[in-house]
Amino acid sequence: MIGKGHIMVSFERALNRSLDLAKKAEIEKLLEQLESGQLNEGVSADLIAKITGLLKEVKDSAIIQDILIRLYKSTFDQRIDAINLEKEIPPKDGEDFKRKFYAIRGSYDEKNEFLDILEKGVFDFKSIDNNSVVSIGSIVPMTNQFIMSMTQEMTEWTPKMGAKSAVGAGEAFFIYFVAGGKKASSGDFSLGSNKYEVKATKMSNGSGGGRVKGMGKYSPNLVQHLDFFMEELKAIHGRKLKLPKNPNSYNFRTKFKELNSILPDTKEKTKELLAKLFTKIYGSTDLGWLDNAITKRGNVVDDFHKHFGYYQASSYIEAENFKKYIFINTANQTILVTSIKQLKKHIDNEVIAVKGSCSFNDAVSSTYQFGLAN
Repeated sequence: MIGKGHIMVSFERALNRSLDLAKKAEIEKLLEQLESGQLNEGVSADLIAKITGLLKEVKDSAIIQDILIRLYKSTFDQRIDAINLEKEIPPKDGEDFKRKFYAIRGSYDEKNEFLDILEKGVFDFKSIDNNSVVSIGSIVPMTNQFIMSMTQEMTEWTPKMGAKSAVGAGEAFFIYFVAGGKKASSGDFSLGSNKYEVKATKMSNGSGGGRVKGMGKYSPNLVQHLDFFMEELKAIHGRKLKLPKNPNSYNFRTKFKELNSILPDTKEKTKELLAKLFTKIYGSTDLGWLDNAITKRGNVVDDFHKHFGYYQASSYIEAENFKKYIFINTANQTILVTSIKQLKKHIDNEVIAVKGSCSFNDAVSSTYQFGLAN
C-alpha cells in the first residue's frame, strides 16, 4: 500500500515538472525568435533578458542546461570559429568539429570549460616531448565527463583536413589540443617551423599501427627491383643457379626458409648483396643495421623485419624532413614522442611494435607498421 505522503511527494514532482515544461515551451518560442537571425541588437538583447528571467522559474537542471546551450549557441559558434581559424582548419572539418561538440552530451558549464582550455591550448608540447610514454589523462585536465568524452572522440577522429583522403587517428587531437599546434603542409602536425609525423594504433598491444610507405617524397618499391636482385644472386652463384619465379620466395618477412636457401653462404656476401639492393631502392648507404640482421652463414634472422622496419622509418623521416615521430595508442590513451635515434631502443624494448613485410610480391606488402604498445 502506498502512503498518502508518498502520493503527495509524487504529485508535487509531477506538478513542478509540468510547470518546467510550460516554461520551457514559453522559452522555446522566444528562442525560435532569437535564432531566426533577423533581429536587431536591441530586440535580441530584450529576448535574452526575458529568457534569462524565465530560467529562474525552471527547476529541472537538465532543462536549464539544454536551454542555456541553445541560448548561447551563437557565442559557442564564434569561439569555435576563432579556434578553427587560428589552427587553419578547413571549413568542412571545422563544421564537423562543431557537430561533435554539440552531439556529445554535456552541460553548458562543461562545454564552456572545454572551450576555455581549448582556446589557451589544452597542453604544452613540452609536456610530452620527453622520449617517454605519457598518459593523456596526465596532460589533459579531465575535470568533467564532457572533456573526457570529447578527448576520446578527438583521439579517434579522422577528418580530411584538406587532404584527398582521411588523415590518421590522433592527428586532429594534436592539432586542436597542443598550444600553437597546426596542420602541417606535409606531415601530420606542425609546431612553429617543425613538422611531426603521427602514427596511431587502436590496439592495446600496438599491432596494426601507422604505416610507413609511399607518402610524399618517400615511395620505395621493392617490386620494381626483383629482376635486379635475381641478377645479383646469379652473379654470386653462377648462371646455372635456378631461381624460383614466385616473388613470395623472396619475402624477407615470412619466407626466410626459401630465401635463405638461395642467399650467399657468408655474412659478408649477403650483406654486400642486400646493401646493393637497399642502396638502389632507398638511395641510402647507412646500412649498419645489416650486421644484426644476418647470421655468420649469410642467413636472414627472424628479427630482420624489426631492423628493416627501423631503417624504413629512418629513411622516411629523413626524406620528409620531419623532426620527430609522435605515437599515440587510442586504446590505452598513451603518447610517445621520440627522435629517430631513440626509436630503435623503443623497438628493441617492445614499447613500439613493428609489423610488416619486405616483399617483392606487391607494393602493399613492402610496408611496415609501427604502433605504441603501452
